This record gives sequence, structure tokens and C-alpha cells, in this order.
Amino acid sequence: MKTLDYEGLEALLRPVPDTTLVTLLTETRVDMPAKVDGQPNPYRGRVTKRSLVDGFVNFDYQARVNARREKEGKEPDFEALPPSYGLHDEAHQTLQRHADGVRLYLPISVKWATQPGYYLDGHAVADSVVKPWLKPRKDGGRQGLDEPEVYRKFAVTSILEVIVADTTYRITHAPTASPAA
Repeated sequence: MKTLDYEGLEALLRPVPDTTLVTLLTETRVDMPAKVDGQPNPYRGRVTKRSLVDGFVNFDYQARVNARREKEGKEPDFEALPPSYGLHDEAHQTLQRHADGVRLYLPISVKWATQPGYYLDGHAVADSVVKPWLKPRKDGGRQGLDEPEVYRKFAVTSILEVIVADTTYRITHAPTASPAA
């Protein structure tokens, strides 16, 4: 297994065509409401989830939605809104920078994802323990599709591993060599 830092991840993914499937292993902190049905949420700030996600990078979200709209016999008139969390970063052609100027995100067009594994204070926990306390998921309703295009953004700091062209790369928080090394 090779090791990459964030700049190496960017260098690895920048030339990947939008038709090439990549796999991400991610671990994200779960954004949970303070209360559910008036009850204080005992798990808020304590839950993470691990997911294995297959999808595409370097894609045109609006074009993908409109292609799917045409396939469903609908007018291809979807217009994507700019990301609410930041802007496309010219210095990082594949990644997007948060409005705070520091955090980087990897947008991905999701094709398949495992059922996430939830962890409470670092220990695996059954989905049934956590799910009643989660925020409801958004459904892509603006797209006007029977089967919405699934678009996610992952903070680069949440990406543990990436697989491209049958090679697995572990992502580190420290500078390492580029993928060519």
C-alpha cells in the first residue's frame, strides 16, 4: 500500500477521467441534532461512521443530472447551485476549498456505498442504537428525478484510503511523496 498526503491525493485524482471509478474509505463525524422529539441527544458529538464509497471524481454535476433527466424523458433544464460550503479552488482542480480558506473537500458522484458502520466513542455500535438520533437525509428533490444523482462531498481529512486503478493509497496528515514516487 502506498501513502499520500493531501497534495499527493490531489495530484493522484486530478488526471482521473470522470468515467473512472474510485473507491474511498472514509471516517466522518456524524452531524446530529441537539434534540430529537424534545429529548436531549445523548450521542451528539460522540458518533463517527465509516463508509466504503464507489464513485466518480472530476465530474460535471449539472451535466450528470441533466443526462439522467433526459434518460427519464424529462427536460434537461436542471441548473446546479454553487456549493454552499465554499468555492471551486483553482489551486486544487479536483478538490474544493471551504469558505474558511482552510478546509478542503472532495466532491464525488456516488454510484455505490456500503451501509455505514457507526462508532460511539471509538467503539462499534449497532445501527439501531444511533439511527433514531440522526438527522433526516436530503433526497435530491431539486433534481426532479425518479432516481436522483447522489452527490457527496467528503472533507479530505475524513478520507482514510483511496483506491484508483487497483492501487490502494493510505492518506496521511503529514507531507509525503507524490503518487509517482
